[in-house]
Amino acid sequence: MNILLINAGLSVKTMYKSFAPPLGVLYIASMLLDRGHNVEVVDCDQEGNYLESIYKTLSMLNPEFIGISCMTATFMSAIGTARFIKSIDSKYKIVLGGIHPHYFPQKILSDYKEVDCVAIGEGEHTIVELVEQQLPLSMISGLAFRSNGQIVVNEKRTLIDNLDSIPFPARELVDKYEYNFAASLSLKDPRRYFFARKREFTSIVTSRGCPFSCTFCANSAFNEGRIRYRSAENVLAEISELVDKGYTKFFFMDDHFTSKPDRAIQICKGLQALRAQHNIRWLCLGRADNPQDELYRAMKDAGCMQILIGLESGSQSILNYFNKKINLEKVRRTVNCAKKYNIDILASIILGAPCETDETIKETSRFLNSLDIDFLEVNKLAIAPGTEIWRDLEDKHLIDTAVDWNRVLFIHDIYSDLSAKRIRKWALYIKRRFYFRPAYMYRQISRVIKRSLCYLYRESK
Repeated sequence: MNILLINAGLSVKTMYKSFAPPLGVLYIASMLLDRGHNVEVVDCDQEGNYLESIYKTLSMLNPEFIGISCMTATFMSAIGTARFIKSIDSKYKIVLGGIHPHYFPQKILSDYKEVDCVAIGEGEHTIVELVEQQLPLSMISGLAFRSNGQIVVNEKRTLIDNLDSIPFPARELVDKYEYNFAASLSLKDPRRYFFARKREFTSIVTSRGCPFSCTFCANSAFNEGRIRYRSAENVLAEISELVDKGYTKFFFMDDHFTSKPDRAIQICKGLQALRAQHNIRWLCLGRADNPQDELYRAMKDAGCMQILIGLESGSQSILNYFNKKINLEKVRRTVNCAKKYNIDILASIILGAPCETDETIKETSRFLNSLDIDFLEVNKLAIAPGTEIWRDLEDKHLIDTAVDWNRVLFIHDIYSDLSAKRIRKWALYIKRRFYFRPAYMYRQISRVIKRSLCYLYRESK
């Protein structure tokens, strides 16, 4: 069967390009390829005009089935894409999946006739069963659809426990795209950091879920408050395969790569062995709650250059509101541990908790400036479906049922005293005090010069 999988983009014409391949889509593609289907992928964030690309692919492939993956920020774009496809030929069958459809299957099928069905939860097995039609729709777990004018939402599908059973993502389907340095200007963009050339960089996911339940994060509910791990052997097998194809720079996009230190160390030891012949470098996401010397030493020896830490706040009261289950002293010890091995740290914070005040902002600024971190990302509190904050505001009838999904819903859209202007003022205050410290500026300039010289030396060999 011919199948088209689409990773929804932010707009029809955009300067934005995603820095990493859509692994969720590529995992589903690999499952379908393993079963003999013909699959094409369109990553809309990599297209100048993705509707034109989709039209060409439809003409060439004539797919019998189309899957569109989206998150909240790309939901309306996904609906527009489905509408465009149906305008070409109403015969096309379209299923919508991803974290946003997961939370609103009934409303989507009620409001958007362009969507034929919705995949709820993890899509690998649901999509295979839907495509192969060996079961009636009513027996496919994790599926919502229409039947005789009624919307049917089947029982949820059990999460995949054995992640090693899933084939590696079919990255070859997005070889036409360039996930490279020139595509983004974000400070946390690993291509800028790694000086990566074409086909040098890719992302990897070694686990799914997170054992914590931060109030602003939708992943906890999506993964039922669980974290599931691939084995270190399975992860290293994928990396070895990628290295053979020329990839040497990686971004581990797990919510919390260091959550199981023994496993992380095992992966690092395998990477260290590969580094004997290849200049492997990587970065990862993590929490500041594992101040283990052995862990960060292993990460450095394995080529870790940077860890992106969701610090969220330097005020303990705000951390408690976010249910981070962490204290500032442990954060400090973790940062010191990483810096002991010269691993760069990008700390991310969130401004605008309902209990945020000028004093908690000053606490956060003072704490950040007391840490040896390299980069700072400041975000406004977004209200995402599936989060505890969303549910709380919904219970208080503070969220309009007719949400405009063309824009992100922020905390200042709910509380008038937390205006966008006030949050911008807080963000500017924190960033100025962080980046314009003489000691910080001197340290960063020294590091840039040193690393540039090292890079030029390596390239001259």
